[in-house]
Amino acid sequence: MDMFNKLKSAVSNVLPGNPLSRDFDIFHQVASAGPGLLWKVFSATKKSTKEEASVYLFEKKSIERYSRQDRDAIVEMLRVGVQQLTKLRHPKILAVIQPLEESREALAFATEPVFASLSNVLGDLKSITSVPKELQDYQLYDVEIKHGLLQLTEGLGFLHNDAKIMHRNICPEAIVLTKLGCWKLSGFEFCVRSSDPQSSEPSYPFQEWRTNRAPVTQPNLDFMAPEYVLTMMSSPASDMFSLGILIYTVFAKGKPLFQCRGELSAFRQNAEELRQLRVSLLGAVPEELRENVKLMLNTEPTVRPDAPQLSKVLTYFSLHHFALK
Repeated sequence: MDMFNKLKSAVSNVLPGNPLSRDFDIFHQVASAGPGLLWKVFSATKKSTKEEASVYLFEKKSIERYSRQDRDAIVEMLRVGVQQLTKLRHPKILAVIQPLEESREALAFATEPVFASLSNVLGDLKSITSVPKELQDYQLYDVEIKHGLLQLTEGLGFLHNDAKIMHRNICPEAIVLTKLGCWKLSGFEFCVRSSDPQSSEPSYPFQEWRTNRAPVTQPNLDFMAPEYVLTMMSSPASDMFSLGILIYTVFAKGKPLFQCRGELSAFRQNAEELRQLRVSLLGAVPEELRENVKLMLNTEPTVRPDAPQLSKVLTYFSLHHFALK
């Protein structure tokens, strides 16, 4: 128990005067999540109810290598992400149980119990000081993946059709697997709301990716839709493209279709290459999903299935899978 107490006091020391350390017993780190995996995620229990939880912690000293301007942008981006997440209530969106608290040294908030981010599960363990044994050599099974993708698609359907929000950063670091095995959307740092939510044809303000800002303060280029540079427009179909790349990446054991390394010039080149995307390049994706993923990666947004259409496809394959067992 001594080790636990040491860990608890180590984490509590990072949160001096932060109400979260008064309300939660905080234990060992289990995961990392969010842009650049900047959030460290700890297992915790709520003192008053003994309810299991996770505490997300961002230490401001972890970004000292950035310029002052970028540091300010990173902290503001993380604040906004948590505020947006806290407003959204849906079974397929990560549930916040204590909103953001900020001290001079750190930002912190608490959520339902988290197992890991999808990034962690796919082998990116950045910002995890000591990797939990549950995460070492973790393997996702096809049936888990299909069920998880169906949950994400249902979450996106709610965002697009009910909340009239574009996520704008569907990628492994924005997806969380809960302790109960659910895949949930989080990472709302870059989301945008429809400028006219009452309209049957909502429109979304376009936000350009800028080369003069740190990549971590902007959506992940490896998952962004080509229209961000080809036509300078975006829509919920852009999220469906990102989900298509995510599907490919999960089946390709964490390697996205293209890697831009935060370079807009590489993203432009990849966007052009997508015009001639051959289905043979999608060999990592199970055959029964390949054609749908190819449609999701079409450079013409109107060709892509929307979330309800994709839900039907994934439901069919999940049920079909169980029927064959």
